[in-house]
Amino acid sequence: YGRAPSRWNRRDPLVFRAGDDEPDVDHGPHRDLIARDAGDAPHVDLVDLEARRLAFVRVRRPFEPGALQNGYARLRQWLARREVGEAPGRLWGMSWDDVDVTPPDRIRYDLACPVPDDVEAAEGVGVRESPALRVAAAPARGDLARVARVWHHLYHRWLPTSRYEPAH
Repeated sequence: YGRAPSRWNRRDPLVFRAGDDEPDVDHGPHRDLIARDAGDAPHVDLVDLEARRLAFVRVRRPFEPGALQNGYARLRQWLARREVGEAPGRLWGMSWDDVDVTPPDRIRYDLACPVPDDVEAAEGVGVRESPALRVAAAPARGDLARVARVWHHLYHRWLPTSRYEPAH
């Protein structure tokens, strides 16, 4: 990245190899979704979330066509059968794996939404307690390519120049 480890700091952006405009990380299953000319960087907010109960569907191989859409449909149908609602009000996406180093068949992604305390896990939908968290949030409205670009920005641009580190 063009800087000795002893000279690295979180204030200055990393300097990449000559001729590159970003690090050589675009080699995973998501590589086709990330455009080098992604446009303006999304605004990142730090948000403090209260502890809450979440219902979630785990999606394996989330970059395969239709995988996330199918997971969302399963979650929505499960909520409707429990009369929690037809669709989640706020959908959370949680990636458990670094897509740049994890083999594509081992990547896990959870789609989740807050649910009341009396909702229990069943039929392939899990329920868990989420502790109070401080998260970096950036809008990702649009298709999966937009989501991939925002995720890439968070981990490869914003995070290295922030004073924060991922908890996991």
